[in-house]
Amino acid sequence: MAVTSFADKYTATGLVGERYSDFYLNFSTNRGTKDLARLTNENAIIRSIKNIVLTRKGEKPFFPQYGCNILSMLFENFNEFTASTLETEIETAIQNFEPRVQTVRVSAQNNIDRNEVYVTIYFNTINSTETISINVLLTRIR
Repeated sequence: MAVTSFADKYTATGLVGERYSDFYLNFSTNRGTKDLARLTNENAIIRSIKNIVLTRKGEKPFFPQYGCNILSMLFENFNEFTASTLETEIETAIQNFEPRVQTVRVSAQNNIDRNEVYVTIYFNTINSTETISINVLLTRIR
């Protein structure tokens, strides 16, 4: 009896180089196969991080600790302390809810004229040493 490892099954299905996979939030379909379209590798992680950052704590049913409380900070006077608190909140949320990310660094810059905060998130995945960056624009809704 031959024993096949997960890696053998992984390459046998033609998914070489695909480490992570997720569905699009709008459940769009692949035109050729009519299956659900997928995000793969770093794109799946980027979508997950954006979901974590833009979800308020208590917004996800049965999982009240999921997300960040950053949207409530947008109405505060933005100074160095607010920027540091915002960065720490995002870093903590990503470390708690995204196990595929190894290191996280966040930078927040304020655009006072437009009432916006530009957040740049730098991270490395567990299986890679490449640093990936995401830009998220946080705006106040009136």
